[in-house]
Amino acid sequence: MLLVARVAQSTPLQMFGSGGVSPAMGAAGVATAGQTTDASIVGQARDESGAVLPGVTVTATSPALQVGSATTVTDERGEYRLTPLPIGLYVVTYELSGFQGIRN
Repeated sequence: MLLVARVAQSTPLQMFGSGGVSPAMGAAGVATAGQTTDASIVGQARDESGAVLPGVTVTATSPALQVGSATTVTDERGEYRLTPLPIGLYVVTYELSGFQGIRN
């Protein structure tokens, strides 16, 4: 089975993978004077048929995080939100029993 993940920050970003869980990497923009210093990773997990996937564990890791990683689980609509996050580069992984986990 294929997990298709949509990841959105300020503007939507879609990353699709094949052969298992879809990898997605979000990169928050560089903060400039007058802009916020917080970011969010928001998205929805779906399978290859388009059905939403509740219960997917979503983990973002980054050197920008003081704790190393932030984790959440998709809700009944397959949606998730990791916020507030410091501006930085993130590797996002998606894991669900029955799907092959992939990290990018």
